[in-house]
This record gives sequence, structure tokens and C-alpha cells, in this order.
Amino acid sequence: MLQLEHDGGLKAFLNGQEIYKGEKPTPRWNPRNDFNVCDHRRFDQETRVPRVEAVFKPGWNRLLLKALDGSHATVQWGEREDIPYRTKNIRWVTRLPDWGTGSPIVVKDRVFVGCEPDLLVCLDKKTGQRLWTRHVPIAAAVTEEDRKAHPELAKLDPLLKDLEAEGATVANGVKARKAMQAILDAADKDRFAWPKSKGLPASGYSFPTPTSDGEHVYVFFANSIAACFDLEGRRIWIRNLIPEIATVENGLHGPNGSFNMSAPLLLGDKLILLRDYLCALDKRTGELLWKAPPLLEKYVDKSHDRKELKERYNTNFSTSPAACRFGGEDLIVCASFAVVRASDGELLCLGDKLVPRTNPRAGFVWDGANTIWYCGPRYFAFDGAPDQTKKGGCEYARGMLDPGDSYVAPLYHEGLVYHMGMGGVLAVGDAASAKILYSKMLDLSPWFSHWTFGCSSSPTLGGSHVFIMDNQLNVVVLKPGREYRQVALNRIDNFLPRREAERWQDSPMSNPVFDADCIYIRGERDLFCIGATP
Repeated sequence: MLQLEHDGGLKAFLNGQEIYKGEKPTPRWNPRNDFNVCDHRRFDQETRVPRVEAVFKPGWNRLLLKALDGSHATVQWGEREDIPYRTKNIRWVTRLPDWGTGSPIVVKDRVFVGCEPDLLVCLDKKTGQRLWTRHVPIAAAVTEEDRKAHPELAKLDPLLKDLEAEGATVANGVKARKAMQAILDAADKDRFAWPKSKGLPASGYSFPTPTSDGEHVYVFFANSIAACFDLEGRRIWIRNLIPEIATVENGLHGPNGSFNMSAPLLLGDKLILLRDYLCALDKRTGELLWKAPPLLEKYVDKSHDRKELKERYNTNFSTSPAACRFGGEDLIVCASFAVVRASDGELLCLGDKLVPRTNPRAGFVWDGANTIWYCGPRYFAFDGAPDQTKKGGCEYARGMLDPGDSYVAPLYHEGLVYHMGMGGVLAVGDAASAKILYSKMLDLSPWFSHWTFGCSSSPTLGGSHVFIMDNQLNVVVLKPGREYRQVALNRIDNFLPRREAERWQDSPMSNPVFDADCIYIRGERDLFCIGATP
């Protein structure tokens, strides 16, 4: 079996016989041609590249490809499905209902994970059996006041039933969501705006990881619908936050429109959420408690270039808010170093006011005292009061590798900061002296393309070891410390039937999660439970 993908006309000959002729380019997956990424269907069996039966004779064979005008062509030999895998130390693998990139969480005897475009999936952590699945579409958050103002929203009810029907397929879900969104747009296209940013195909709508207080699970997907479920799948509340924390100014409808990629944060009885604005909900009822003012309104006057400052202080990307405590107060840190008081949403400071442009994509980690670490590794620290901060970063000695750009939060452990760059370079810094101890290119093989970003998982502490994973399911295991000590290199091979022929290996963006003697790793399509097996 040969699988062929080509940008122009292509002919294939095997031992002098023509076996394939394609005059037009093979269709390549373009997420903006679908219902955004709701209709992603990366693993759709019917829309993949052409397959050609090829009979090879013993010994050498001659395969000749003729490409029109020097166009690009990719050839793969054989099918990659139904491959027998070695399963040592893999306790179970569960096929999820749809793809996704968010990390799983473990709550009691269950694992929760999000799937595209708005699914919350609950599994038994011991067996991987799927216990229940719940949808969190915009249509489900329509209120009675919305229905009174727009009687046509009653048409959503049968479509919601179709969406949640037992045995509904991905295609059925896409069809139902398209129909529901048409009804919502006709009623109020701003209040029910479906996010359409061109950046969403990289991560999907379900990228934000759920959170839990041990009794309930909270989700806040990129559609800006927040919801709370108990562990049995009963919905406690649901709320449409598009009118509250999304702004038309930042673009609700265009290809550069706003969307949230930040995970929900639980802080006491508050659920902290971020899109264009930061807000707090009562975790028990979903009631809005406060909404922080826009960052640019407090510190910036009319003399500044607002377009430039919006780029500098962009809160609308992948950085999740982080909690810390200083001066007896619970604080929330957001992108661009905005420090917000958790009790009332008061914006205390914006880093060093007009600081140089920084990377808002990598997450934050608090050292338990007065310092917040982020990519680099760099830091900003509270200097005497929550509204006063200073910035700095670990210094590299001459000749050290710089990890470069990063999308992930560092790991802080026993006075050391572990920072991972997208290209596979690890830098470990001493927090007290702000010096880099070592930097090293790890034995990883990160994949890069327009929609994939290399090492997309944060360094993670599991037991007494540090685990670092790339987006090809290679995992380096280290002993923590001031010197590099690698103790293991592991890999999970998981070939996926994609539309394109040039890439097969699973490419996750999630973080490994540790619970007792198990590691839970979320691939694009599957959830793995890793642990000692007989």
C-alpha cells in the first residue's frame, strides 16, 4: 500500500507500470475551511490522502514519481493502523470521543478531560472506562431572559437533544452545532459569538484544562461558557460569559478575534476566569462577583500608542491566571504581570508599568514567597508591597544554550527553576543567585509546523523525578538537582490516521499528570494510563 500526497499533478510508476495518476493536488486539511475546528476530524477515514495498492516483487523494485512543474510530493509505505504495539507498563489506553490538547485532571477515582469542541469526559481512573460525557455549547447557556427576548431560540431545544443523544457521531455533532450557531447569530451575534480566531486550529476550543475542588468539576472552554458539574455528571450551573468578559473592540467575529485559552482557577470560593477581562464567579452558583477593569484604562493615558500597548499587554492568549499570596492578601497574576486583588478584583499594578514587551504565552509559577517565575527563566518579585514589583532574570554564562521561545510554565522545586524551550533545550537556574546552572539540548525530537510548537509540555515533578515531554510522546526523566542527571528516556509510539501523509505520530500539547503509581498522558486522540504492569 502506497499513500500519496502532492501539491500538483503526480504520476507514479512501479517497475515500469503506471499505478497512479493525479492531475490535481490532493486536498490538504485547512481548518479555516471547516466549521472552524469544531469540524476538525483529523482522523476521518474517508477524507485522507489517496491509497494505491502496490505489489512488490522479491528483490529490488523501481518506484518512479513524476511531479508536474517540480511540485512537492510525499509518499508513505503501508498502513499505520492496527499495528501491534508493545504494551509494557501501559495499563490502559482509551479512545476519546474527539481530539483535544488540554491536560487531564484526577479527582478521587475519576479522570476528567476536555474534548473538542466543548466536551467534558469522565473516565474511571483504574480501568479507563468512559463513565459519562457532557456537552457545554453556547446554546446550553441560553437563559430564560434570552428566550423571552428572542422567542426563536426555542428552536435550539431539539438540536440540543440531537447533540446529546446516545450514540451521536462527530459528524452529527458538527451538523447540530452549525444549525444552533445559525439560530444564535440571528438572535444576537455579539452575545452568542462563536470565536473564529485563526489561532484556534493549533489548540482547539477545549484547550483550557478543567479544574476541581474535589466535589465538583469546573470548565471554561474557548467559547467562554463556564459550567460546573458534580462528579456524577449532574450540571450545577452554566453561564455565558461572552457579554461579561469579551469585547467587540478586541474582535468577536474576525479571523483575529479574541478567545480564551486560559484555564479556570479556583481560589477559595471564587472561580477566576480570563478572556479580555478578568472576572470572579461564585463557584457554588456561577454568580458574577467582580470584573477587573481593563488593564489599559488604569495605567495608560491618551499620549501612548494604544495599538502598541495592546500588543505588549495582551491578556488574550494562552497564559492562565496564577494565584499567590503576599502581605496577607490573596493575589492573582495575569499576563503582562497584572496583579489583581482576589477579594474585589482591584488592579494593584501592571508589572513595572510600561515594561518592555514580554511573552504572554508561557505560564507563571509562584515560589511560595515573593517571586513569580515565568519563561527564560525570568521573574518579577513583590518588593515590599503587592503594588510594587521588580523584574529580573537568570543570567547565562558565555557559551550556554538559550532555550529560546516557550509556551510553557517553568517548574520551581527546592530552590531551582526548570525552564523548557520549544526546541528541546532545558535551562536550570538557581532562584537565589539568579544564575543559570546548566542548559542542555535534551534527547527529544520535537515536531514543528504551522500549527505545532515543539516541546509544548511544562517540566513536571512526579515523585522524586522531573519529567519533560515533547510533542512526539518522548519523555526524558531526570533527577532534580544542580547537575544534569538523566535516568530514563521513554517513548510512546502512537500512529494516527491523519489526512496528511507526512506525519503520523501522535503530537500532544498536554502535561503528564501523576496520581499514586500512575501517570496519565493525554494524546491527541487517546488517553494513556502508565504504570507498572506484570
